[in-house]
Amino acid sequence: MAITIDDIAKEANVSRMTVSRVINNFPYVKEETRKKINKIIKKYNYNVNLTAQNLAKGTSLNLFCLLTGIENLFDTFYFIQIIREVEKHLNKKNHMLFITNILNMPDVSYFNEKLEIISNLFHSKIIKGVIILGAAINDDRINYLSEKNVKGIIIGSKWRKKNFGCIDINNEEGVHKIISHFIEHGHKKIAIINGPKYLTTAIERENAYFETLKSHKIEIKKEYIINGDFSKAGGRLAVKKILHLKDPPTAIFTGNDEAAIGVYEQAQSEGLKIPDDISICGFDNIEATSFLSPGLTTIAQPYSEIGKFVCNSATAGDFNIKIEVPVSLVERNSVKTKK
Repeated sequence: MAITIDDIAKEANVSRMTVSRVINNFPYVKEETRKKINKIIKKYNYNVNLTAQNLAKGTSLNLFCLLTGIENLFDTFYFIQIIREVEKHLNKKNHMLFITNILNMPDVSYFNEKLEIISNLFHSKIIKGVIILGAAINDDRINYLSEKNVKGIIIGSKWRKKNFGCIDINNEEGVHKIISHFIEHGHKKIAIINGPKYLTTAIERENAYFETLKSHKIEIKKEYIINGDFSKAGGRLAVKKILHLKDPPTAIFTGNDEAAIGVYEQAQSEGLKIPDDISICGFDNIEATSFLSPGLTTIAQPYSEIGKFVCNSATAGDFNIKIEVPVSLVERNSVKTKK
C-alpha cells in the first residue's frame, strides 16, 4: 500500500499542512522539521503528486500538449522530425510534451468533447499551452480552443488566431530555389505534385511555383499541376498520370519528400532512370532522402531551429508570435542538365 501525505505527517508528528509546506518548498518551516520530513519522504520513496503540488502553488506543470489532426502521424517522417526537435528542446528546459490526435469527425459533439478536455487541462493549469501540428486553413480545432481562451503555437502555418501564434518556414523562398535550380539546368517543362489545397503550406508552394515560372517567362501547363496528399502513395499515383502525358515534363517538383519517394518508386518500376530520364526535386530534407539512389535534391527545413523557437516562446509564455524561418537548398544527384 502506497504511503500518503497523512502517513508522513503521523510519523513525523507534525500536521498535514507542515508536510505540504515542505513538499512545496514553502518558507516558515523549521530546518530541523524540514530535514525530518525529507528523511521520511526519502525512506519510503514517496512520489509527490506533481499536479497537486503545482495547483497548490497556483502554477502549471512543465507540460505542453502537442495536438495534431494527422491520422497516420508516425508514418510521416516530417512530423516525426518536428516532434523530435520540439521535445528535445523542451526537455533541455525540464519541460515535457504529450501528444494527442484529434481528427475532424462527423460527430461534432464527440469532437468538441475531446477539445473541451484540452481546454480544461489548460485552465486547470495542468498544461502550459498547446502546440498545433498539421493545421488546415480555418482549422476547427484552433477556432474552438481560441474561443475557449486556450493559448498555443501553430507550427507550419502563417495563420494566426486569437491566443495562438505561429512559426513557419519561408515556403516561397524554398520553391523559388528549387524551380530556379531546374531552370539553371536547362529544364522548362516542370511539373508539380503538391499537397491538398486546404493546407496553407500547399497553397504557398503552388503559388511560388507559378510565380517563379512566370518570372522566367515559362509556360504554365495545367496538366503539369497535380494536387495529391503529401504521401508516398499519392506521389506514385500522381506521377503515373504525368509520365504518360503526350508531352511529359523533363522535371518534377514534389511539394514534400514523402511524395518524392513515391515518384522514385513509380518511375523506377516503369524502367525510368533518375535523373537520366526524369529529374526530381523534393521539399523538407527528411532523413530518408540522403539514402535514396540517386540522392534527392531538396529543400532543408531547419528542424532544430524550429524546435528551439517553439520551445523558447512556449516556455516564456509568449504565444503572440509570428516567426518565419529561412530554408536552404541541398543539392544531390537527382537533377540532370538538359542539353
